[in-house]
Amino acid sequence: MAVQFTNINNKDWVFFQGKYLFSDDEKTKILISDKTKKKLKDCINSCGDNNKCHWFYWNTEDGKCKQYSFIENIDSTFQWRYDSYKYEKTEVPKEVFNNAHQTETQEQCLNDCYNDVNCVAVNYIQKLKDCRIFYNYSNGNYYYGYYVIQQNSEHVGGEPTSIGNDIYDVKANIESNFSKIIGNILTYLLTAFLIGFVIFILYHFKKDWDKKRKNPPEQLNV
Repeated sequence: MAVQFTNINNKDWVFFQGKYLFSDDEKTKILISDKTKKKLKDCINSCGDNNKCHWFYWNTEDGKCKQYSFIENIDSTFQWRYDSYKYEKTEVPKEVFNNAHQTETQEQCLNDCYNDVNCVAVNYIQKLKDCRIFYNYSNGNYYYGYYVIQQNSEHVGGEPTSIGNDIYDVKANIESNFSKIIGNILTYLLTAFLIGFVIFILYHFKKDWDKKRKNPPEQLNV
């Protein structure tokens, strides 16, 4: 199956359905934005307009558009599977899901990626001879993409790619999530009211009971 490249705003993109390149956002240095975008195309266009954004992932559950960039490392080279362009002096940290191993050369590292059908990208650290092969996570609610500089369709992997027109207008279920939140709040308030009402009834019942114990009814003289 051929790789689908989709031209949007003069950039060639590769899109994935049900996949995302994961990073620990609480610790990472590569997350540059996580704004909410109701439509997938807004996330794509936002990343395309930002020269610092190199890839994104977006999901239909909350519309979070997470955009990522590289970090600088003069001893490192990064390359996407479907892009023959080598990003010099750039690195993706180990926190992103990868298979790190040692290779003597950058070419051997790249071939290791091409020989692994699930490889998404490859990062080679020259001084350490550290070869990082990156993989996607699977989740049916996610969409993920990056733009390529030099199309490389020779080394097709096992990841399901998508043409742009079948995902471009996908919308997030933000309203339904909002409704769930409102529903949860109402449920909480109703529960709190019922608990308060029961406590109120029990309090007055106890108060009346104590009053009756202190003041027993007078006995009638026969």
